[in-house]
Amino acid sequence: MKKAVFKVGVDDAKAKNKVLKIMIGLAGVESVSMDKEGKKLTVIGDIDPVSIVSKLRKLCHTEIVSVGPANEPEGKKKKDDDETKKDDEKKK
Repeated sequence: MKKAVFKVGVDDAKAKNKVLKIMIGLAGVESVSMDKEGKKLTVIGDIDPVSIVSKLRKLCHTEIVSVGPANEPEGKKKKDDDETKKDDEKKK
């Protein structure tokens, strides 16, 4: 899973809705969000950032800001840590 942040040049609500609709329709996308100013788009999932940029450039100016691993929810990490502690105790 990857988390990619894009800078998009959308000016109005209609263009923003088009961008979000395209993102939701792509395979591997799990989460899409856009900040209040509408200039940064965050996409999480099994994605290829270059293919996303090529699709979005048909609508508006798009740049890749950052690409990295998606963070796991804290609740899931805590459960994994508890399980590893239990396994370590059993080995002793």
